[in-house]
Amino acid sequence: MAVKIRFERNDAGFQAEGEGFRILLTFHNNDLELHGTVTVAAAGSYFDEISLFHALKQLPLQGEIHHKNLREFCHCADNGENVAGMVLMYGRKPRPGAAGKVELPPANSCGIINVRRGQVAARIVPPQTGEVGMTLKGATITPITGKPLKVKLGDGVSRDDDEQEKILATQDGQVIYDRVGALLRVSGQIRIDGNVDYRNGYLDFVGDIEITGDVGPGCRIKAGKSLRIKGNVESSEIEAGETMEIMGGVSGKNRGCLRSGGNMTLRYADICGIECGGNLMVKNEIVDSKVVAEGYVDVSGGSIIGGRVMALGGIEARIIGSELGVPTQLISGRSSKIEHDIRTIQEAQNCLKADFSRLGHKIKPYISNPELLAPLTPGEKQQLRELTDKYSHIRKQLRELAIKHRDTQELMLHHANPMVNVIRTLCKGVELNIDGSALRITEPVHRSITIVKNSHNGSLRVISRIRLTDNARKVEEIIAAQEMHRQHHREETSPSPSTTPEP
Repeated sequence: MAVKIRFERNDAGFQAEGEGFRILLTFHNNDLELHGTVTVAAAGSYFDEISLFHALKQLPLQGEIHHKNLREFCHCADNGENVAGMVLMYGRKPRPGAAGKVELPPANSCGIINVRRGQVAARIVPPQTGEVGMTLKGATITPITGKPLKVKLGDGVSRDDDEQEKILATQDGQVIYDRVGALLRVSGQIRIDGNVDYRNGYLDFVGDIEITGDVGPGCRIKAGKSLRIKGNVESSEIEAGETMEIMGGVSGKNRGCLRSGGNMTLRYADICGIECGGNLMVKNEIVDSKVVAEGYVDVSGGSIIGGRVMALGGIEARIIGSELGVPTQLISGRSSKIEHDIRTIQEAQNCLKADFSRLGHKIKPYISNPELLAPLTPGEKQQLRELTDKYSHIRKQLRELAIKHRDTQELMLHHANPMVNVIRTLCKGVELNIDGSALRITEPVHRSITIVKNSHNGSLRVISRIRLTDNARKVEEIIAAQEMHRQHHREETSPSPSTTPEP
């Protein structure tokens, strides 16, 4: 039968003795552990787990009992096995504080941490003090404070003057942190060596992107600033906020598209969509593509065959169309973007005009005849005041939209350079639309020409080729003035009709 255990103090810790057994408890590991040693005469039931548990709980100690070891300790004693130095109780070890660290903003779906100038690129978290420990005898143990992190600041970052733990970006780019060297910087460029395909070809970056190889099908690449691709592009969506340079060609296969906020340069474009916010320069050819450029389109070394090309600043190519008469449409002197803005303004004007007219019918009788206000209740007068305020507000909006409409039209007129330059051949079947005047070519033209709008009759005029950067309207004005002068000269020098006197 198990006996009740009573521990007594000794020099090393505690001890308990009974018939056939002796237990010693001693402190170790800076009083964080209480080790138990038991000596038994033979196998037998000297004490059980419950009695030893309660005996330990009666000790003037602060800590936790190691239940697994306690069970093993009792089991060994029952089997007549001596046990030496088994941990029966333990205190709370101090937990060291976390070291200082760098917290970075979240990355986008491409794994890139994009930041704009002035945004937080990182925060330096100071080290933590940790958790206090306690011995079995109740003495506190001071924890070790975490080690501070000394971050080196590279290009594109600086500390915030008000909050030193805050690191700000001094330029647009991606946050790069080298954990080994604790170096933090913001790079305005991403460079990818080699080819890109659908597995790694989804990039969205606020800065410049450079790819030294080809871009395979199914990729989506977006650069906030410039984009440079040294190879070819196939069936992908490519976008740049500023300039775009593709040293190879683009094969869209009706799925690829290019968009740039500035100038764009490429070798060729086959069956793709192009939206260029500046000038588009193509070395070899544009084939069966839909092109929109806010500047000019220059294919002076090659051909435009099939598709539709619209350019606000003029179009030039060595050969336009093909001998087979492939439908090719060129629109010069117009901007789809500005025209869309004008349509949006006009739609807003039409909506406001309807409201303006409706409100006018309600309030004008009171304006022309104030005596009609006398029988109105205070509530009706308040409603009339609200309608009058709304009427005045809509009138102000209409004035602002009228100014915006005028400015937008003037913007297109200022940037438009309506002309088509043919360096060698203009093929049969080409459809031209220059500054709103249309012409279908029925016979091929094999010479170097410029086609502009005739300011006299609104038709299209063929003149000797001028430079793409020349002002087409001014050239036309000079030609029209010269024609007018010659016409006047002929009229002045031609003999007046003679009259034969009657006999």
